[in-house]
Amino acid sequence: HIESGDVVKLIAQFLKENNLTQTLNALQEETQVSINAVPDVNQFLSDIRHGRWDNVVERVSDLSLPSEVTVDLYEHVILELAELGEPATAKALLHQTPALTQWLKRNEPNRFLRLDQLTQRTHFDAEEAYGKGTNRDKRRHEIADTLKTHIVQVEPNRLISLLADALKWQRYTGKLGLSTSKYDLFVNQLLLRPLHPNLPPNPPNL
Repeated sequence: HIESGDVVKLIAQFLKENNLTQTLNALQEETQVSINAVPDVNQFLSDIRHGRWDNVVERVSDLSLPSEVTVDLYEHVILELAELGEPATAKALLHQTPALTQWLKRNEPNRFLRLDQLTQRTHFDAEEAYGKGTNRDKRRHEIADTLKTHIVQVEPNRLISLLADALKWQRYTGKLGLSTSKYDLFVNQLLLRPLHPNLPPNPPNL
C-alpha cells in the first residue's frame, strides 16, 4: 500500500528540484505535507556544529520545522552575530525572520525584547547571552541534536528514479518488450517510430 502523503512528498521534491517554488508552496499548503529532507544529514549537522550559518539558514528556509525549533536556531545565530561584532546584521535578522517577528514576539515578548536589546549593545557578555553553565559550542551541539530528530536524508530525483525502475521492471517482465522506441509515460504506451525521418509516426490518410 502506497501512502498518499509519500506520493505528495515525491512530487514536492520534484517541484523543489526544478525550482517550481509557487507550485511547491501551493501543494504543501493545500496538503499540509512537507518534505523535511536534506541531501546530506551529516554535512548539515556539521555545518551547525561548526557555525557555518549561511549554509544552515539556506537549508532551513526550505524546511517546515516546529516554531520553537526554528526560534532556538535563529536566536542562536543572532547571538553569534552579536558576539562577532555584527550587531546590525543580527538586528536585521531578528526583525526580518517571520518565526521571530511573529511567533516569538507574540508568544514570548520578553525573550524577543531581550534579543533586541542584545543587538544594540557594543559589549557582548557570553554568559548573559548563552546562559550560565553553557557556551556557544555547547549550544551549537544541542541545536544540531534537536534538528537531527526533524530531518531525513533523501537521494535526489526520487520520483524520476522510481519511474525509471518501474519501466525497467515492465521491460524485464515483457510488458514493454525490448523496443527502444520512446515511451509515453502518461498514456502508458510506446510511440511508434516513423518509417521515414521526415514523416510523423502515424501519417494521416489522404
